[in-house]
Amino acid sequence: YASSVYPLSEKHIHKTKPSSQKIKQVQGQLRSAVAQRQWVAAVEHSSFLFRTTSGSAQLEAAEQLINGLLLSGEHYLAELHLKAMLLYSEGEETHLASWAKQKLEALYRKTDDLQKLASLYAVSLSKKHSPADANNLTQIFLRQGKTRMALRSALALREEDRRTELVVQ
Repeated sequence: YASSVYPLSEKHIHKTKPSSQKIKQVQGQLRSAVAQRQWVAAVEHSSFLFRTTSGSAQLEAAEQLINGLLLSGEHYLAELHLKAMLLYSEGEETHLASWAKQKLEALYRKTDDLQKLASLYAVSLSKKHSPADANNLTQIFLRQGKTRMALRSALALREEDRRTELVVQ
């Protein structure tokens, strides 16, 4: 899974936490920018909130950031941000990784990009060892006509996690 997005070193991130008043001010500016369809301003404000908040506020900022990028036509940048969230979210930020995976999966399914879907499931499988990801990867391999790869990925699962119909195919 190739991504040109790398996690920033801690020394490159401004770590001063803004006041709750500043956060509320920027949240208001974000709502205003979204209402007026000013996507560049929305991306700027949501990026600030994404970097300086945590939990549900950070997830909301991530959603606004990605939506702002997509609505302004910056699909490539949105995909890079989602990949970074998927690859580098740790600890309390794991909700971001699962949200980013869902968003990437929806984008790739919309365009029926089997290669990107296969890469997404492979990365997710390597991080979480999820039977659902292995079964999804097997399905993608079958759709691509890669029957040996499909068989290998299906047989790598424990028998109780394996979808029998995929092995038979």
